[in-house]
Amino acid sequence: EKKFLSHLFEIHRLVIGDVSKIASIR
Repeated sequence: EKKFLSHLFEIHRLVIGDVSKIASIR
């Protein structure tokens, strides 16, 4: 279960990074 949570957190961080990148481009 902990592994799943950490994996989800990693994906969340990646998504946040993509969003911030797109926001900075605009």
